[in-house]
Amino acid sequence: MQTALVLAASGQWSQFVAGIELLRVDWRDVLVAGGLAEGDWPERLNVELPDQDSVD
Repeated sequence: MQTALVLAASGQWSQFVAGIELLRVDWRDVLVAGGLAEGDWPERLNVELPDQDSVD
C-alpha cells in the first residue's frame, strides 16, 4: 500500500494526501491509482523499484 501511495502521488504532496483519504475509503482504489491492481504488479514494482545490486 505504501508503494501504491507513492506511485499514485507522482511526487505531489497533495496527491499523496488525496491517496491517504482514498485509502480510508477503499484500499483497492489506491492500488488502481498506483498502477498495482493488475496481474503485472510484480513487473511494475521491478521497474519502479529496481534491485539496488543490479543498478549501474
